[in-house]
Amino acid sequence: MLNTTISAFLSQLKFGTPTTCENLTIVPLLDSQNVEPNYLTMDEGLSTSLFQIEELEDGSQVNDIRFRNISEKFALLFEGEELLGAKQNRILNISVLVKPKTDQTLPVSCVEAGRWHHSHRVRSKQ
Repeated sequence: MLNTTISAFLSQLKFGTPTTCENLTIVPLLDSQNVEPNYLTMDEGLSTSLFQIEELEDGSQVNDIRFRNISEKFALLFEGEELLGAKQNRILNISVLVKPKTDQTLPVSCVEAGRWHHSHRVRSKQ
């Protein structure tokens, strides 16, 4: 029974368009009934101003940052993505799927010693 269910599910999947960054390629598996993913990546969300990355409202903290998803889609963020600017450059500690129209505090790590003041506009670099 379980093998039949898994086989039926797998037979409905198809490969999406691969995305490559340096030596890493990600190939999405899409349900043939819904070929458009219901998420935005960090670059897509930031470039369209649908994602905002800010210091916490109740005081800045090196290991946490506020992420606002004001889009109608999920935000798919990957561990290791670098967040440039704010008071200090940081990288995400986890991969996370953030619900549409929500704010979430994300755990990050500092990648830039010695700077703790606002700089240029926040953007993602993969």
